[in-house]
Amino acid sequence: MIELTEGQVQAIECETDKPTIVVDPLSGQQYRLIKEEVYNLMQGIVRPFNRNWDNPADDDLVRKNV
Repeated sequence: MIELTEGQVQAIECETDKPTIVVDPLSGQQYRLIKEEVYNLMQGIVRPFNRNWDNPADDDLVRKNV
């Protein structure tokens, strides 16, 4: 975990309508900061799409010759 400075917290609080963009000064890579509760909500939404086929009885539903 990285703790933010007071100045960084103030900058984040100014961006209320969208996630704050932070930039790695070495690589130039940009990142979006989101609240943990938003991250957890998104994990719950995405999780069902990120799992393996788990019911062999449904194998006939998958087209083999695509």
